[in-house]
Amino acid sequence: MMFIEPIKRPDSSIVMMNQALGNQLLVVDSSRRSSTPTKMLTLDFADAFPASEPISLGNGTILVPLTNGQIAMVDPDKGQMVGLPFQPIVQAGERPKWLNPTVLADKQTAIVADQQRFMYKLGTGKQMRSITSQPLEKQLKGRLSIVKDVIVGVSAGVSGDQLDFYDSSELKRFTSVPVEGRFVWGPYAVESDSKGYLLALSDIDGLVACDETGKLLWSKPLEKIVLVGTPSLIESDCIVASTSGELIRVSLSDGSLVARVQIGEPISGAPLILPKAMLIPCDEGIVVQVPLLTAGSETPGESR
Repeated sequence: MMFIEPIKRPDSSIVMMNQALGNQLLVVDSSRRSSTPTKMLTLDFADAFPASEPISLGNGTILVPLTNGQIAMVDPDKGQMVGLPFQPIVQAGERPKWLNPTVLADKQTAIVADQQRFMYKLGTGKQMRSITSQPLEKQLKGRLSIVKDVIVGVSAGVSGDQLDFYDSSELKRFTSVPVEGRFVWGPYAVESDSKGYLLALSDIDGLVACDETGKLLWSKPLEKIVLVGTPSLIESDCIVASTSGELIRVSLSDGSLVARVQIGEPISGAPLILPKAMLIPCDEGIVVQVPLLTAGSETPGESR
């Protein structure tokens, strides 16, 4: 079994898919109010498996893109699909390859896109339905993100990748931000002090940040680094983690380096920020606890 990418639901419970099998779902009631704080459910996806990371909706269900070209809405409490899966109209022999689904601020309207053809806005409830769709100008890759209800994807240019910004009403691209090199992490959206930031890592330009208008705010060179997991917010800064064991705290306002430490273990996911410490998931099931990164932090003592 391999459970990664925990999904937090509105009731504070956590859902994780078994990446080794694909049709197993682990539900963890972190409030411990339930008599069964953890339960494992088997989902019936027929011969299909999750194609990318699921997302939680405001009604407690999760949206799961599948390898058979469908998108399923699943009730994690019952381990059953809600209504019929969404199936776009395709040509004979064609099968959409879904990027990760995203959800607008209302927590009910989902945005999905296949890599080559269309972006869709879906209404969710008792039955998924297509609200609108838009053909893609260029093939998308990597992942989708939403910052302040603006959709952001990645496409390839001649000399480098670019971030494409789409309005959420008609799904039309209104601007693009090109970079040198290729994006190898992100894009991910974070919010601080009511401001939205879109973060992505280029193998040449380093860590770049944009706002929801598509304005490039700053870039921070990070040479020869592989980031893993989502960025974690701490005060007005963000923390990113590398597979080689580094934790890097960067100011969201200008990209300046606040702290950079090495924990001595390969990191496998995003840090969990606690009031006075951080829990870091590492390889081989190891979890390392380190102090919060503060300005000028050096390599911390650690506990397992």
